[in-house]
Amino acid sequence: MYEVEKKFVYNKENKEGVDHLIADSTFLKEVVNDDVYYDTENYDLLVKETYLRTRNGSFELKISQSKKTKSIREIEQHIEIENDSEIRDYLNIKGDGDLKNDLEKAGYSLRFSYKVIRKKYKNGDFAIDFDKADYGFTSVEIELLVETEKEMNMAIKKIRNFAKSYGLIKSPMRGKLFEYIYRNNKKAWEKVVNANIV
Repeated sequence: MYEVEKKFVYNKENKEGVDHLIADSTFLKEVVNDDVYYDTENYDLLVKETYLRTRNGSFELKISQSKKTKSIREIEQHIEIENDSEIRDYLNIKGDGDLKNDLEKAGYSLRFSYKVIRKKYKNGDFAIDFDKADYGFTSVEIELLVETEKEMNMAIKKIRNFAKSYGLIKSPMRGKLFEYIYRNNKKAWEKVVNANIV
């Protein structure tokens, strides 16, 4: 499964459009996501735009497929792996016991952690996530899931047009993880900047 998403910071420029979008969408549920990110001491995954985390205790691996445009990434595209066995294969992690323990043996440890209150909405084919992170950052994501890589370009166009119909302003922003790193971890932020990720 391929995830294609566009993020918007909830600020004065986008507040009216986001509020209108939320009012037009169907509320699904509210969840609290406890996101814990794992990496090596040198942030080997982060600099490859690969993100290993547990969300509420379940491991996920997100592998960026995004392309930069004028050094600003407008739309995020990821392959998501949620199966422990496939995560092991991708990261070449040996063992057949507890994945967390085997990751620690391979040199991975907790690097970043935060909680997000997420309100989930649906508007046609679009999933809308309104997120408030515990470190003071609020954002909105418009997302489409597609089956094949070939469908990603069409999904990007659909998301752009949908966001534009609500007057949402395209502006550079860091996603939740990068905003957290920027605010809280100078060493990791330097790695991100040196890798030309943001």
